[in-house]
Amino acid sequence: MKISELKNDHETSLAWGVELDEEMFDPPANIRTIGLLWEGDSGDQISDRLIDTVIAFTLSGAEVIVEVRPGDTVDHQYLLTLAGNAGFSVAAIPPTDEKDVDAWSNQCAGFAEAILTVPNFARHLYPVTGYMTYLVLEFFGGADALKPTDPYTVQRFYDPTPEAWADESKAKMRERMTEVLGSEEALKEYIGAILKAIHDETKKQFIELLRSRHTA
Repeated sequence: MKISELKNDHETSLAWGVELDEEMFDPPANIRTIGLLWEGDSGDQISDRLIDTVIAFTLSGAEVIVEVRPGDTVDHQYLLTLAGNAGFSVAAIPPTDEKDVDAWSNQCAGFAEAILTVPNFARHLYPVTGYMTYLVLEFFGGADALKPTDPYTVQRFYDPTPEAWADESKAKMRERMTEVLGSEEALKEYIGAILKAIHDETKKQFIELLRSRHTA
């Protein structure tokens, strides 16, 4: 789908695989989630057209996801840093041909490494953050019950991707994170720290809610 096709579309709420054939400064209000295909002047230089369109959709209230294809050349750390500053999500989208599975798995591994070193990124990184959620459940119980429910993940990743392809990408992500952190035990500790941070933040918000009700 080309972005020009969305100009007069007043029904679509979720669009992905959107190619930029022009900039869009006034996005339709009905689009709540959009996946924009990566384009850059180099691996560490997003195109002006893409960043302007990202900003326009973000200001409209839509969730914006920059989608990186298996064959795209991109600096993973650069893109996550930019995404953290600009407030958009990133996706290493799966291939449609088996010959591209290795390239996709390598993109996933590259992003898995980058997320360990980029401090300001707090959005979704598909499928890496999903896999890290899986690791939380694997290490601390219940991984077999995990299944995505959000429409973007289901339609873009879960439904069209053969299990064998997904397993290869998971193995590459795990291998890369273990390599960067030093050991499987270090990976477990890292995932545990994430879980504790989530618990602490939830507890903090709960206490603040109780205090606000008490003083109201």
